[in-house]
Amino acid sequence: MISPGTISAALLLRGVSSIMLQTLLARELLAVFYGNELTLGATFGLWLFFGGLGSAGLGPLLNAKAKDPFLPYAIVQILQSIWALFALCLIRGSKTLLGLPAAEVLSLGATLCVMAAGIGVVALADGTLFSLGMRLFLTAPARQDRPLARLYILESLGAAIGAGAFTLLLMASVDPFRIAGSLLLVNGLCAILLARSIKGRGRSLAAALGVAAVTIFFSAPSLRQATLRLQWPHQTVKLERNSLYGHIAVLEQEGQQTIFYDGLPTIAAPHPEAFFTEDFIHLPLLAQPQVRKVLFIGHAAGGPLREIFKYPVQEVVYLEPDPLMFDVLRSLKDPGIDAELNDPRVRREVKDARHFFKTAHEKFDAVFLYTGLPTSLAANRTATVEAFREIARILEPRGFVVCSIPGSLVALTEELKRMNAMALKTCRAALSRCEVIPGDGYNIFIAGEAPSGLDPSAMTRRLKELDLQTHLINPAYLELRLDPSARRWFDEEVGQALGRTTPNQDLRPVGLYEGLSLHYAQFSKNIPGILKMLQTQPPARLIGSLFLAWLFLLFLATRRGRRTAPLSLAVATTGFFGISIQIATLFLFQSLLGLLYFWLAVLTTSFMAGTCAGAVLAGGKKDPGRAWTSIIAAESILTLAPILLLTAAMVFYRQPGYPQAIIKGLFFASSFSAGFLVGVEVPIVFEVLRGACSGGPVATARLAAKLYALDLAGACLGAVITPLILIPACGLPDLLLLLYAVKASSGLNIAFSRPR
Repeated sequence: MISPGTISAALLLRGVSSIMLQTLLARELLAVFYGNELTLGATFGLWLFFGGLGSAGLGPLLNAKAKDPFLPYAIVQILQSIWALFALCLIRGSKTLLGLPAAEVLSLGATLCVMAAGIGVVALADGTLFSLGMRLFLTAPARQDRPLARLYILESLGAAIGAGAFTLLLMASVDPFRIAGSLLLVNGLCAILLARSIKGRGRSLAAALGVAAVTIFFSAPSLRQATLRLQWPHQTVKLERNSLYGHIAVLEQEGQQTIFYDGLPTIAAPHPEAFFTEDFIHLPLLAQPQVRKVLFIGHAAGGPLREIFKYPVQEVVYLEPDPLMFDVLRSLKDPGIDAELNDPRVRREVKDARHFFKTAHEKFDAVFLYTGLPTSLAANRTATVEAFREIARILEPRGFVVCSIPGSLVALTEELKRMNAMALKTCRAALSRCEVIPGDGYNIFIAGEAPSGLDPSAMTRRLKELDLQTHLINPAYLELRLDPSARRWFDEEVGQALGRTTPNQDLRPVGLYEGLSLHYAQFSKNIPGILKMLQTQPPARLIGSLFLAWLFLLFLATRRGRRTAPLSLAVATTGFFGISIQIATLFLFQSLLGLLYFWLAVLTTSFMAGTCAGAVLAGGKKDPGRAWTSIIAAESILTLAPILLLTAAMVFYRQPGYPQAIIKGLFFASSFSAGFLVGVEVPIVFEVLRGACSGGPVATARLAAKLYALDLAGACLGAVITPLILIPACGLPDLLLLLYAVKASSGLNIAFSRPR
């Protein structure tokens, strides 16, 4: 017989592998699909869905068929790690396999298919291992007491160790294939150890799989080079790295170098795109002749800085949150970019933009927001009402801020109207004036407290005085670009949508969803229509409707006449609550502080550490009579903790000298408390229901798998509707209110259903 310590080590390893593979694949999906945080919701949703299928379906089936759990556990453990390597190849090469150019955006359907194929099998295996692990755990006679709590402790502790190691040791310095290969190696060695308890030919099969895993480990580095060629065909990959904040790749083709950041082209050299850059820089600066100090947010090298230096500016503060970007720019060895970066008028700052806005003690004549369409929270957070108010604080009296929004001079679609109306409403909520220069492809927004001075005659005189050398800007172009009739047409078109839009805010990031609506409009009319309907619904009406639907579901569960129904429903809502709080924490963290790419694994560690601590507490409760009271307390009292912590983080952030360390601590505590609720409640419910469960280890494992699947089902629902429906429709404060109402009513239902 294999020792209980070896079994515990195998189950601990499952937690390490699970969280590292989930985080690894989530980061790869973020890098390939443009850093969009909604990808996280879809990733969690698919992971939980397939994990539930493995726990409630495939796991119990294998338990019923196998005489002992060692052989299926070893096989599934190895296959999961092998598929993870394949999933990395599939995700990176998805565009090439679909016949699309590297810079083209995938449709929602194609994105979901790639995500399901990439992570579905890994998650299915993970859920299956939970069910098999429960029976594996029960093979040790000393582990019969409170087995689910003990299993949760091992799983959560392993997950916390894995997430911590990923963040502190592996994330920035080790490539994903080496990480996945190392996990395959360790799991292979574990399978060889488990093979000692397998009888007959199964022992040889498990040992052979272990040896195969060790062999594949040594080929993992070559897979990285193969996937780079697959991901970027017909181009030379000069550099490819994961920084703490994103994924950077430098490609070269026919002498032209392009920097891709999270899958999107950002800087090109030596021939940058001139049309947009000249419009974006020259139109605002020609209108305001007294610009001396400029703040530039975004990738300023490779064109924008060159155009700004054609004016008598004294200083340009170039803000870049990712320190690796400056090293990458130098590695290009492009004379034009080197000249820009080494110009004495440039002051490079490696800081988060919002942190700089809130803490700067200097004033600027112009602020350029070069962050693109807000299809991610990282871009959206610099285009909210709160961000513009912070910018207004550092503007000179005649200062202005410049940004761009997609547009057209021929016809504005409904999505373009809403996007531009939202941007206009957001600017006007923070600054008294906002003027728009409409154009084909994009509109330029200039906002401030003073008139922008968009007079073609004055701008033409300024152009001649400075003797500007440009490819595009000339007197005829200025007359055409600033045609009053085009601006009146824009005002009429967008004015129709102004009353139906909501300003973009930190706590209700409608800009993210408007950006995604505009993006997905090229593939589908249904998705933008759904997002529009949700955003135009009054939050109170939506919250009331959802809560009434929930109360009706509670009523149906109670009418079934079974005391177990409210407990099963409580487990599902705990999964829903836990993942919804975690997603709200991730969204709020990114909206307020940024840098989620780095802190994602830390926040996941906090959640899993909370689950471990909750399971430890649940495992220490020996009195069955107090179990119901503990469940009711968890439903009504413990659920308050993450809500109060997130509320405190919002309050602290609004303070003038906001303490970042305290706010981060509140976010970590929120994740911990959400995980703590899951770790406490699910094992206690298991012990209550176990008393009515007859049968041996197989039946006990089936009950644990059922509860685990209910937990995952609720979490899957939360992972889907929280980022896609609840946050855009309600905003974060109303979402927290709805979540507490759901759990408190569930606790009340359990109180009425408990045995007397």
